[in-house]
Amino acid sequence: GAFRGGLTMQTRAVIVVVALVALSTGVCGYLISRLSQHALEQTLQRDARMFTETAAHGMADQLKRRELPRLRQLIDNMALDQRITFIAVTNAAGKTLVRRISDPDGWWRYIQRFGSERLPTLHINQTMLLRDPGRSPLIVHIQPIWGTTAAHRSVLRGYLIAAMEDPVIARMSANLRSTTVAIVCVIALMVLPLIIGSVRLWTGPLLKMTEQAARLAEGQSVEPIRLRRRDEVGMLANAFNVMADRLGRAHQALRRTNAEL
Repeated sequence: GAFRGGLTMQTRAVIVVVALVALSTGVCGYLISRLSQHALEQTLQRDARMFTETAAHGMADQLKRRELPRLRQLIDNMALDQRITFIAVTNAAGKTLVRRISDPDGWWRYIQRFGSERLPTLHINQTMLLRDPGRSPLIVHIQPIWGTTAAHRSVLRGYLIAAMEDPVIARMSANLRSTTVAIVCVIALMVLPLIIGSVRLWTGPLLKMTEQAARLAEGQSVEPIRLRRRDEVGMLANAFNVMADRLGRAHQALRRTNAEL
């Protein structure tokens, strides 16, 4: 009757502890998922950078002589890599000369981001990560193609743009999220009995003292609460027993006095 219309302290404690365990496990799982995805993206960015840097070395002469068929053959060979979304070669002004599009969606994601087929000059020689909701991250690297003049001076011939997209990253991220949810549920179920037992161990005596105090308030006799504990709960139980004993004696004395009258 003491807890009519509300939750007991024991129930509240169980709910709070389970929520904290689930929250901490979920946060750890989320961080692991994000770190794993970041590591995969870093690997793909490194591959895209090395891929374009290596390929650009063999394109300077073709750009100088405007051998577009040879350039097309080169980028067709490069596109054999299944991760390649598109490859484009531009002149020094950023105008596209040849391109090979393996995935039109990836090309349009690039065009929509920058508004035209011309190069985003602020990102030359950088690796860009294009994120879109529900899609795999698109890695774009823009590599300058340098040639040499007869006087052995470096001259810019054009740019090589290569984009990579690895569906494995999206699948692994989804799998990690699902695994995280499953781990949180399993851990919560595993620790629930331990939590309930621990909470009962700590709050059981308090609930018993609450019930005994209600009986004392109604003038009823109560049994001593026996606890072999030396912590604060044990001290409280001992103090409660002393109070209950004194109240019991006072009630008995009062009843004797009333009987004599």
